[in-house]
Amino acid sequence: MKKLQLVLFCLLLVSCETNPSALLDVGVWGSDTASMSVNEENASIQFTCATGAIPLSIKLDGKNSFKLSGTYSRLSGPPPPDENYSRAFPAIYSGQIKGDILELSVMVDSLEIMQNYSLKFGDQTIVPICP
Repeated sequence: MKKLQLVLFCLLLVSCETNPSALLDVGVWGSDTASMSVNEENASIQFTCATGAIPLSIKLDGKNSFKLSGTYSRLSGPPPPDENYSRAFPAIYSGQIKGDILELSVMVDSLEIMQNYSLKFGDQTIVPICP
């Protein structure tokens, strides 16, 4: 009987636990300065004069937050020195969900970039093209 109670107690604990592997909602998150398209496997981001990529599923922790590595690519500036030059720089993307708003932070150390964006789920605003 004690074993059965212990098993039932463990099952209850597991069922009450916050889902640690919840994914960020699939779809478009946007604002007038950034747009992020999320699917089950990755995300792509369009900024004014730049693009970004997160090559992994965006799993949320128990606080509806994430922190992942990705890339950030400038769409402006001088032309690359040769065809093998990459404009993709390592970046850290972190975010927190508050209702239907994603507070997204982008950090690119090599370019000394730290930007914050408030993206709304379902907002398909077209981000302006780089002048």
